[in-house]
Amino acid sequence: MNVNLQAVVQMPPRTTGPRPTLVGAALFLVCLFATLGAVDTIAGAAQHDWRTVQSYLDEERAWRRNAKEGAHPEITGAVAAAKAIIATPDHPKTTDAAMFLMAYPPGVSPTGEADVIAGEQALAAHVGPDWSVLEAFLATVGEGMSEIAAEDLSDHEKLRRIDALHYRPIAAAIAILKVDGHPKTREAAELLVSMYNMVRCQTRYVILGAETLRARFPEYDDWPAILLFLESCGRTSSDAAAAVNRFYETMAVESADPAVRGIARYYLAQALKRSINAPRTTQEDREATRRSALKWATDLSAGVEEVKLNLRYGPGNRPGVASLAQAEEQLVHSIQHATVGGQIPEVAGKGLDGMEEKLSDFAGKTVLVDFWATWCVPCIAGLPDLRRLNADLPADRFATLSISVDEHLETVAEFHKNEPMPWSNWHVGNASDVARILDVRGYPTYLLLDGQGLIRGRSGTLSDRFLSLVRNTVLDAGAQP
Repeated sequence: MNVNLQAVVQMPPRTTGPRPTLVGAALFLVCLFATLGAVDTIAGAAQHDWRTVQSYLDEERAWRRNAKEGAHPEITGAVAAAKAIIATPDHPKTTDAAMFLMAYPPGVSPTGEADVIAGEQALAAHVGPDWSVLEAFLATVGEGMSEIAAEDLSDHEKLRRIDALHYRPIAAAIAILKVDGHPKTREAAELLVSMYNMVRCQTRYVILGAETLRARFPEYDDWPAILLFLESCGRTSSDAAAAVNRFYETMAVESADPAVRGIARYYLAQALKRSINAPRTTQEDREATRRSALKWATDLSAGVEEVKLNLRYGPGNRPGVASLAQAEEQLVHSIQHATVGGQIPEVAGKGLDGMEEKLSDFAGKTVLVDFWATWCVPCIAGLPDLRRLNADLPADRFATLSISVDEHLETVAEFHKNEPMPWSNWHVGNASDVARILDVRGYPTYLLLDGQGLIRGRSGTLSDRFLSLVRNTVLDAGAQP
Protein backbone atom coordinates (compact mmCIF):
# COMPACT_ATOMS: atom_id res chain seq x y z
CA MET A 1 0.00 0.00 0.00
CA ASN A 2 1.25 3.41 -0.97
CA VAL A 3 1.18 6.00 1.81
CA ASN A 4 1.43 9.71 1.10
CA LEU A 5 3.82 10.71 3.92
CA GLN A 6 3.65 14.36 2.96
CA ALA A 7 -0.08 14.32 3.26
CA VAL A 8 0.13 12.69 6.64
CA VAL A 9 2.64 15.27 7.87
CA GLN A 10 0.63 18.20 6.57
CA MET A 11 -2.74 16.94 7.73
CA PRO A 12 -4.36 19.54 10.01
CA PRO A 13 -5.25 18.43 13.55
CA ARG A 14 -8.71 17.09 14.15
CA THR A 15 -11.05 19.36 16.00
CA THR A 16 -13.74 16.87 16.83
CA GLY A 17 -13.93 13.41 18.34
CA PRO A 18 -13.11 11.91 21.68
CA ARG A 19 -9.31 11.79 21.62
CA PRO A 20 -8.38 15.36 22.75
CA THR A 21 -10.95 15.21 25.56
CA LEU A 22 -9.53 11.95 26.82
CA VAL A 23 -5.98 13.26 26.63
CA GLY A 24 -6.89 16.42 28.59
CA ALA A 25 -8.69 14.42 31.21
CA ALA A 26 -5.75 12.10 31.51
CA LEU A 27 -3.38 15.04 31.95
CA PHE A 28 -5.69 16.53 34.59
CA LEU A 29 -5.78 13.27 36.51
CA VAL A 30 -2.02 12.93 36.34
CA CYS A 31 -1.62 16.44 37.78
CA LEU A 32 -4.26 15.79 40.42
CA PHE A 33 -2.68 12.56 41.57
CA ALA A 34 0.74 14.19 41.59
CA THR A 35 -0.61 17.02 43.72
CA LEU A 36 -2.37 14.66 46.07
CA GLY A 37 0.77 12.59 46.25
CA ALA A 38 2.78 15.68 47.14
CA VAL A 39 0.22 16.62 49.80
CA ASP A 40 0.34 13.10 51.16
CA THR A 41 4.13 13.28 51.17
CA ILE A 42 4.08 16.58 53.07
CA ALA A 43 1.45 15.32 55.49
CA GLY A 44 3.40 12.13 56.01
CA ALA A 45 6.60 14.05 56.65
CA ALA A 46 4.77 16.33 59.07
CA GLN A 47 3.35 13.36 60.94
CA HIS A 48 6.77 11.76 60.96
CA ASP A 49 8.31 14.92 62.45
CA TRP A 50 5.85 14.99 65.34
CA ARG A 51 6.28 11.25 65.92
CA THR A 52 10.00 11.94 66.32
CA VAL A 53 9.32 14.60 68.94
CA GLN A 54 6.75 12.44 70.71
CA SER A 55 9.15 9.52 70.75
CA TYR A 56 11.73 11.65 72.54
CA LEU A 57 9.13 12.84 75.07
CA ASP A 58 8.15 9.24 75.81
CA GLU A 59 11.78 8.16 76.16
CA GLU A 60 12.61 11.09 78.43
CA ARG A 61 9.67 10.38 80.76
CA ALA A 62 10.59 6.69 80.89
CA TRP A 63 14.19 7.64 81.68
CA ARG A 64 13.02 9.72 84.64
CA ARG A 65 10.65 7.00 85.84
CA ASN A 66 13.61 4.61 85.84
CA ALA A 67 15.57 6.87 88.20
CA LYS A 68 17.63 8.27 85.31
CA GLU A 69 19.33 4.97 84.63
CA GLY A 70 21.61 5.02 81.63
CA ALA A 71 22.36 7.92 79.32
CA HIS A 72 19.89 10.74 78.84
CA PRO A 73 17.85 10.21 75.64
CA GLU A 74 19.35 11.91 72.58
CA ILE A 75 17.42 15.09 71.81
CA THR A 76 19.08 16.25 68.58
CA GLY A 77 16.66 14.46 66.23
CA ALA A 78 13.63 15.74 68.15
CA VAL A 79 14.93 19.32 68.02
CA ALA A 80 15.46 19.05 64.25
CA ALA A 81 11.95 17.63 63.82
CA ALA A 82 10.41 20.38 65.97
CA LYS A 83 12.20 23.03 63.90
CA ALA A 84 10.93 21.40 60.72
CA ILE A 85 7.39 21.59 62.12
CA ILE A 86 7.56 25.30 62.98
CA ALA A 87 8.96 25.97 59.51
CA THR A 88 5.93 24.28 57.89
CA PRO A 89 3.05 26.71 57.26
CA ASP A 90 -0.21 25.81 59.01
CA HIS A 91 1.25 22.72 60.62
CA PRO A 92 -1.26 21.38 63.19
CA LYS A 93 1.53 20.81 65.71
CA THR A 94 3.15 24.26 65.49
CA THR A 95 2.18 25.24 69.02
CA ASP A 96 3.30 21.94 70.51
CA ALA A 97 6.62 21.99 68.64
CA ALA A 98 7.31 25.60 69.64
CA MET A 99 6.56 24.87 73.28
CA PHE A 100 8.79 21.79 73.11
CA LEU A 101 11.67 23.97 71.92
CA MET A 102 11.03 26.46 74.70
CA ALA A 103 10.93 23.77 77.38
CA TYR A 104 13.21 20.83 76.67
CA PRO A 105 16.49 21.77 74.94
CA PRO A 106 18.04 23.99 77.68
CA GLY A 107 20.81 22.06 79.37
CA VAL A 108 20.40 19.09 77.01
CA SER A 109 20.70 20.27 73.42
CA PRO A 110 24.07 21.66 72.26
CA THR A 111 22.12 24.53 70.65
CA GLY A 112 19.73 25.00 73.56
CA GLU A 113 19.60 28.79 73.65
CA ALA A 114 19.07 29.08 69.90
CA ASP A 115 16.41 26.36 70.10
CA VAL A 116 14.49 28.28 72.76
CA ILE A 117 14.62 31.47 70.70
CA ALA A 118 13.38 29.62 67.63
CA GLY A 119 10.50 28.19 69.61
CA GLU A 120 9.44 31.46 71.20
CA GLN A 121 9.60 33.34 67.91
CA ALA A 122 7.50 30.69 66.18
CA LEU A 123 4.97 30.72 68.99
CA ALA A 124 4.86 34.52 69.03
CA ALA A 125 4.13 34.54 65.30
CA HIS A 126 1.48 31.86 65.76
CA VAL A 127 -0.27 33.48 68.74
CA GLY A 128 0.16 37.07 67.59
CA PRO A 129 -0.07 40.31 69.61
CA ASP A 130 -3.25 39.18 71.33
CA TRP A 131 -3.81 40.77 74.75
CA SER A 132 -6.73 38.42 75.44
CA VAL A 133 -4.23 35.55 75.76
CA LEU A 134 -2.59 37.35 78.68
CA GLU A 135 -5.94 38.26 80.20
CA ALA A 136 -7.00 34.63 80.11
CA PHE A 137 -3.69 33.62 81.70
CA LEU A 138 -4.13 36.08 84.57
CA ALA A 139 -7.69 34.89 85.14
CA THR A 140 -6.90 31.16 85.20
CA VAL A 141 -3.26 30.68 86.23
CA GLY A 142 -4.09 30.12 89.89
CA GLU A 143 -6.73 27.53 89.11
CA GLY A 144 -4.47 25.86 86.56
CA MET A 145 -1.60 25.55 89.02
CA SER A 146 -3.92 24.11 91.68
CA GLU A 147 -5.24 21.50 89.27
CA ILE A 148 -1.71 20.45 88.30
CA ALA A 149 -0.64 20.30 91.95
CA ALA A 150 -3.56 17.95 92.70
CA GLU A 151 -2.69 15.51 89.90
CA ASP A 152 -0.87 12.24 90.56
CA LEU A 153 2.36 13.25 88.85
CA SER A 154 6.03 13.43 89.74
CA ASP A 155 7.27 16.77 91.02
CA HIS A 156 9.32 17.18 87.87
CA GLU A 157 6.32 16.62 85.62
CA LYS A 158 4.24 19.04 87.68
CA LEU A 159 6.88 21.73 87.22
CA ARG A 160 7.00 21.02 83.49
CA ARG A 161 3.24 21.47 83.21
CA ILE A 162 3.29 24.59 85.34
CA ASP A 163 5.99 25.97 83.06
CA ALA A 164 3.80 25.22 80.06
CA LEU A 165 1.07 27.49 81.43
CA HIS A 166 3.10 30.60 80.65
CA TYR A 167 4.51 29.87 77.17
CA ARG A 168 1.53 31.22 75.24
CA PRO A 169 1.22 34.41 77.32
CA ILE A 170 4.96 34.98 77.00
CA ALA A 171 4.67 34.58 73.23
CA ALA A 172 1.72 36.98 73.10
CA ALA A 173 3.63 39.52 75.19
CA ILE A 174 6.68 39.27 72.91
CA ALA A 175 4.44 39.75 69.87
CA ILE A 176 2.86 42.83 71.48
CA LEU A 177 6.28 44.36 72.17
CA LYS A 178 7.11 44.03 68.48
CA VAL A 179 4.14 46.20 67.47
CA ASP A 180 4.88 49.93 67.48
CA GLY A 181 2.26 51.80 69.43
CA HIS A 182 0.38 48.77 70.70
CA PRO A 183 -2.00 50.02 73.43
CA LYS A 184 -0.95 47.22 75.80
CA THR A 185 2.84 47.50 75.49
CA ARG A 186 3.33 48.69 79.05
CA GLU A 187 1.08 46.00 80.53
CA ALA A 188 2.76 43.29 78.46
CA ALA A 189 6.21 44.43 79.58
CA GLU A 190 5.11 44.53 83.24
CA LEU A 191 3.68 41.05 82.94
CA LEU A 192 6.94 39.66 81.56
CA VAL A 193 8.71 41.01 84.65
CA SER A 194 6.15 39.98 87.24
CA MET A 195 5.46 36.59 85.65
CA TYR A 196 8.64 35.35 87.30
CA ASN A 197 6.79 35.37 90.62
CA MET A 198 3.78 33.53 89.16
CA VAL A 199 5.53 30.66 87.44
CA ARG A 200 9.11 29.80 86.68
CA CYS A 201 10.36 31.98 83.89
CA GLN A 202 13.64 32.53 82.09
CA THR A 203 15.57 35.61 83.11
CA ARG A 204 15.76 37.04 79.63
CA TYR A 205 11.99 37.47 79.45
CA VAL A 206 12.14 39.42 82.70
CA ILE A 207 14.98 41.58 81.39
CA LEU A 208 13.14 42.08 78.08
CA GLY A 209 10.15 43.46 79.96
CA ALA A 210 12.29 45.71 82.15
CA GLU A 211 14.33 47.01 79.20
CA THR A 212 11.12 47.78 77.30
CA LEU A 213 9.81 49.84 80.21
CA ARG A 214 13.13 51.71 80.47
CA ALA A 215 13.39 52.44 76.75
CA ARG A 216 9.78 53.26 75.89
CA PHE A 217 8.36 54.76 79.06
CA PRO A 218 10.71 57.43 80.41
CA GLU A 219 8.07 58.60 82.90
CA TYR A 220 7.42 55.11 84.26
CA ASP A 221 6.59 55.43 87.96
CA ASP A 222 6.58 51.89 89.38
CA TRP A 223 10.30 51.13 89.32
CA PRO A 224 10.53 50.12 93.01
CA ALA A 225 8.22 47.16 92.35
CA ILE A 226 10.00 46.21 89.12
CA LEU A 227 13.43 46.32 90.74
CA LEU A 228 12.16 44.14 93.60
CA PHE A 229 10.86 41.55 91.12
CA LEU A 230 14.27 41.54 89.45
CA GLU A 231 15.97 40.74 92.76
CA SER A 232 14.04 37.46 93.02
CA CYS A 233 14.97 36.62 89.44
CA GLY A 234 18.66 37.35 90.06
CA ARG A 235 18.88 34.80 92.85
CA THR A 236 18.24 31.79 90.59
CA SER A 237 21.67 31.36 88.97
CA SER A 238 24.97 33.09 88.31
CA ASP A 239 23.89 33.90 84.75
CA ALA A 240 20.64 35.40 85.99
CA ALA A 241 22.51 37.42 88.60
CA ALA A 242 24.88 38.81 85.95
CA ALA A 243 21.98 39.87 83.68
CA VAL A 244 20.03 41.47 86.52
CA ASN A 245 23.12 43.23 87.88
CA ARG A 246 23.82 44.75 84.46
CA PHE A 247 20.29 46.15 84.42
CA TYR A 248 20.64 47.48 87.97
CA GLU A 249 23.88 49.22 87.04
CA THR A 250 22.25 50.82 84.00
CA MET A 251 19.40 52.15 86.14
CA ALA A 252 21.79 53.28 88.89
CA VAL A 253 23.69 55.40 86.40
CA GLU A 254 21.16 56.48 83.78
CA SER A 255 17.81 56.91 85.53
CA ALA A 256 16.65 60.53 85.68
CA ASP A 257 14.98 59.91 89.05
CA PRO A 258 17.45 60.06 92.00
CA ALA A 259 15.19 57.79 94.07
CA VAL A 260 15.24 55.14 91.35
CA ARG A 261 19.02 55.46 91.09
CA GLY A 262 19.30 54.95 94.85
CA ILE A 263 17.01 51.92 94.87
CA ALA A 264 18.88 50.37 91.94
CA ARG A 265 22.17 50.92 93.78
CA TYR A 266 20.70 49.23 96.86
CA TYR A 267 19.70 46.08 94.97
CA LEU A 268 22.99 45.99 93.05
CA ALA A 269 24.99 46.22 96.27
CA GLN A 270 22.79 43.53 97.83
CA ALA A 271 23.45 41.21 94.90
CA LEU A 272 27.20 41.82 95.09
CA LYS A 273 27.09 41.18 98.84
CA ARG A 274 25.56 37.75 98.22
CA SER A 275 28.32 36.85 95.80
CA ILE A 276 30.93 37.65 98.46
CA ASN A 277 29.68 34.58 100.33
CA ALA A 278 29.85 32.21 97.36
CA PRO A 279 31.87 29.19 98.57
CA ARG A 280 34.12 28.92 95.52
CA THR A 281 35.03 32.61 95.40
CA THR A 282 38.78 33.25 95.74
CA GLN A 283 40.02 35.59 98.46
CA GLU A 284 41.13 38.11 95.83
CA ASP A 285 37.76 38.11 94.06
CA ARG A 286 35.93 38.26 97.39
CA GLU A 287 37.71 41.41 98.46
CA ALA A 288 37.25 43.04 95.05
CA THR A 289 33.54 42.26 95.21
CA ARG A 290 33.35 43.67 98.75
CA ARG A 291 34.90 46.95 97.55
CA SER A 292 32.46 47.14 94.65
CA ALA A 293 29.49 46.42 96.92
CA LEU A 294 30.57 49.15 99.34
CA LYS A 295 31.03 51.60 96.47
CA TRP A 296 27.44 51.14 95.31
CA ALA A 297 26.02 51.05 98.85
CA THR A 298 27.77 54.10 100.29
CA ASP A 299 25.77 57.33 99.89
CA LEU A 300 23.07 55.62 97.84
CA SER A 301 20.44 57.59 99.79
CA ALA A 302 22.05 61.02 99.30
CA GLY A 303 19.26 63.55 98.68
CA VAL A 304 16.50 60.92 98.93
CA GLU A 305 17.02 59.74 102.50
CA GLU A 306 13.32 59.52 103.37
CA VAL A 307 12.18 57.61 100.30
CA LYS A 308 10.59 54.36 101.41
CA LEU A 309 11.78 50.99 100.23
CA ASN A 310 10.13 47.60 100.52
CA LEU A 311 12.72 45.19 101.88
CA ARG A 312 13.02 41.48 102.46
CA TYR A 313 15.18 40.92 105.47
CA GLY A 314 15.29 38.89 108.69
CA PRO A 315 13.90 37.46 110.68
CA GLY A 316 12.40 34.88 108.36
CA ASN A 317 13.09 37.04 105.30
CA ARG A 318 9.76 38.74 105.92
CA PRO A 319 8.86 41.93 104.06
CA GLY A 320 9.31 45.27 105.75
CA VAL A 321 9.49 48.97 104.95
CA ALA A 322 12.46 51.24 105.63
CA SER A 323 13.73 54.59 104.46
CA LEU A 324 16.59 54.55 101.99
CA ALA A 325 18.83 56.00 104.70
CA GLN A 326 17.98 53.11 107.03
CA ALA A 327 18.42 50.60 104.22
CA GLU A 328 21.84 52.04 103.37
CA GLU A 329 23.00 51.90 106.99
CA GLN A 330 21.98 48.27 107.38
CA LEU A 331 23.44 47.29 104.02
CA VAL A 332 26.85 48.88 104.61
CA HIS A 333 27.02 47.25 108.05
CA SER A 334 26.16 43.80 106.69
CA ILE A 335 28.72 44.06 103.86
CA GLN A 336 31.42 44.88 106.40
CA HIS A 337 30.39 42.61 109.27
CA ALA A 338 28.11 39.80 108.04
CA THR A 339 29.86 38.48 104.93
CA VAL A 340 32.68 35.98 104.55
CA GLY A 341 35.93 37.71 105.40
CA GLY A 342 34.22 40.32 107.57
CA GLN A 343 34.63 40.84 111.30
CA ILE A 344 31.63 39.60 113.24
CA PRO A 345 30.05 42.29 115.44
CA GLU A 346 29.33 41.76 119.10
CA VAL A 347 25.88 40.28 119.70
CA ALA A 348 24.23 38.90 122.80
CA GLY A 349 21.39 36.54 123.62
CA LYS A 350 19.83 34.60 126.46
CA GLY A 351 20.56 30.95 127.05
CA LEU A 352 17.75 28.52 127.71
CA ASP A 353 18.36 29.09 131.42
CA GLY A 354 17.67 32.82 131.00
CA MET A 355 21.30 33.85 131.50
CA GLU A 356 22.69 36.36 128.99
CA GLU A 357 25.74 35.43 126.97
CA LYS A 358 27.82 37.33 124.43
CA LEU A 359 29.43 36.09 121.25
CA SER A 360 32.76 37.34 122.55
CA ASP A 361 32.51 34.71 125.33
CA PHE A 362 33.66 32.24 122.65
CA ALA A 363 36.78 34.22 121.69
CA GLY A 364 39.73 32.04 120.77
CA LYS A 365 37.57 29.16 119.53
CA THR A 366 36.26 28.23 116.12
CA VAL A 367 32.49 28.72 116.46
CA LEU A 368 29.72 27.33 114.29
CA VAL A 369 26.66 29.56 114.73
CA ASP A 370 23.43 27.78 113.82
CA PHE A 371 20.23 29.80 113.30
CA TRP A 372 17.35 27.34 113.52
CA ALA A 373 13.75 26.68 114.60
CA THR A 374 11.80 23.62 115.72
CA TRP A 375 9.44 24.04 112.75
CA CYS A 376 12.33 24.10 110.24
CA VAL A 377 12.65 20.63 108.67
CA PRO A 378 16.15 21.11 107.17
CA CYS A 379 17.31 22.56 110.50
CA ILE A 380 16.31 19.35 112.26
CA ALA A 381 17.83 17.25 109.48
CA GLY A 382 21.20 18.89 110.17
CA LEU A 383 21.32 17.95 113.86
CA PRO A 384 23.11 14.59 113.36
CA ASP A 385 25.95 16.42 111.57
CA LEU A 386 26.16 18.97 114.38
CA ARG A 387 26.32 16.15 116.94
CA ARG A 388 29.15 14.46 115.00
CA LEU A 389 31.12 17.70 114.82
CA ASN A 390 30.82 18.24 118.57
CA ALA A 391 31.83 14.65 119.28
CA ASP A 392 34.80 14.67 116.91
CA LEU A 393 36.33 18.13 117.40
CA PRO A 394 38.21 19.23 120.55
CA ALA A 395 36.05 21.26 122.93
CA ASP A 396 38.94 23.60 123.76
CA ARG A 397 39.11 24.74 120.11
CA PHE A 398 35.56 24.31 118.80
CA ALA A 399 32.06 25.28 119.91
CA THR A 400 28.58 25.24 118.44
CA LEU A 401 26.09 27.99 119.23
CA SER A 402 22.51 27.24 118.18
CA ILE A 403 20.24 30.29 118.13
CA SER A 404 16.53 29.46 118.13
CA VAL A 405 14.08 31.85 116.46
CA ASP A 406 11.03 29.99 117.76
CA GLU A 407 8.37 32.28 119.17
CA HIS A 408 8.22 30.60 122.58
CA LEU A 409 11.05 29.36 124.79
CA GLU A 410 8.85 26.53 126.03
CA THR A 411 8.67 25.11 122.51
CA VAL A 412 12.45 24.84 122.38
CA ALA A 413 12.72 23.31 125.86
CA GLU A 414 10.12 20.67 124.97
CA PHE A 415 11.94 19.87 121.73
CA HIS A 416 15.21 19.27 123.59
CA LYS A 417 13.62 16.50 125.65
CA ASN A 418 13.62 14.22 122.59
CA GLU A 419 16.34 15.85 120.47
CA PRO A 420 19.36 16.62 122.63
CA MET A 421 21.56 19.52 121.54
CA PRO A 422 24.44 19.31 124.04
CA TRP A 423 26.10 22.62 123.23
CA SER A 424 25.39 26.32 123.77
CA ASN A 425 21.84 27.36 122.93
CA TRP A 426 20.22 30.80 122.78
CA HIS A 427 16.58 31.65 122.32
CA VAL A 428 16.07 35.04 120.62
CA GLY A 429 12.50 34.72 119.30
CA ASN A 430 11.10 35.42 115.87
CA ALA A 431 11.73 39.19 115.81
CA SER A 432 15.37 39.19 116.76
CA ASP A 433 17.91 41.97 116.34
CA VAL A 434 20.56 39.25 116.33
CA ALA A 435 19.18 37.80 113.08
CA ARG A 436 18.90 41.27 111.54
CA ILE A 437 22.44 42.34 112.55
CA LEU A 438 23.94 39.15 111.14
CA ASP A 439 21.80 39.42 107.98
CA VAL A 440 20.02 36.10 108.48
CA ARG A 441 17.32 35.76 105.83
CA GLY A 442 16.32 32.11 106.08
CA TYR A 443 16.68 28.99 108.16
CA PRO A 444 18.89 27.22 108.68
CA THR A 445 21.76 29.68 108.36
CA TYR A 446 25.22 28.57 109.45
CA LEU A 447 28.06 31.03 110.14
CA LEU A 448 31.58 29.76 110.74
CA LEU A 449 33.81 32.05 112.85
CA ASP A 450 37.49 31.62 113.51
CA GLY A 451 39.15 32.36 116.86
CA GLN A 452 39.52 36.04 115.99
CA GLY A 453 35.87 36.50 115.08
CA LEU A 454 36.43 36.58 111.31
CA ILE A 455 33.63 34.97 109.27
CA ARG A 456 35.17 32.04 107.43
CA GLY A 457 31.99 30.70 105.85
CA ARG A 458 28.21 31.13 105.47
CA SER A 459 25.84 28.45 104.25
CA GLY A 460 22.22 27.41 104.20
CA THR A 461 23.15 23.72 104.34
CA LEU A 462 25.67 21.49 106.05
CA SER A 463 27.12 20.33 102.75
CA ASP A 464 30.21 18.14 102.64
CA ARG A 465 32.17 21.16 101.49
CA PHE A 466 31.00 23.29 104.40
CA LEU A 467 31.60 20.52 106.95
CA SER A 468 35.14 20.12 105.58
CA LEU A 469 35.65 23.86 105.98
CA VAL A 470 34.58 23.61 109.63
CA ARG A 471 36.99 20.76 110.35
CA ASN A 472 39.88 22.36 108.47
CA THR A 473 39.41 25.68 110.26
CA VAL A 474 39.64 23.91 113.62
CA LEU A 475 42.70 21.90 112.49
CA ASP A 476 44.42 24.99 111.11
CA ALA A 477 43.86 26.80 114.40
CA GLY A 478 45.34 23.87 116.30
CA ALA A 479 48.42 23.84 114.10
CA GLN A 480 49.22 27.50 114.81
CA PRO A 481 51.88 28.11 117.51
